[in-house]
Amino acid sequence: MLKLNIPRVIIAEHLGKDRRTITREIKRGHVMIVDSFWREKPVYSAEYAQQKYLYNASNKGASLKIALWGLPSRVNFSSGRPG
Repeated sequence: MLKLNIPRVIIAEHLGKDRRTITREIKRGHVMIVDSFWREKPVYSAEYAQQKYLYNASNKGASLKIALWGLPSRVNFSSGRPG
């Protein structure tokens, strides 16, 4: 669809996604290739977009486990004392 110069809004409507989602995906998969005459040409690569997505997802890491130091694990909030 990109090669046919179809607007991103139309692509999004056709796929049932938000326009911004399509824009991010195109941006994620945007690569420059070099032809035999050493001219750079922008293209979309779904494979590159998927690799970039997986790499970025792996860098998120585990969520932090923050403990309240000095407080007991059980607190009776009605009296404010451990119990």
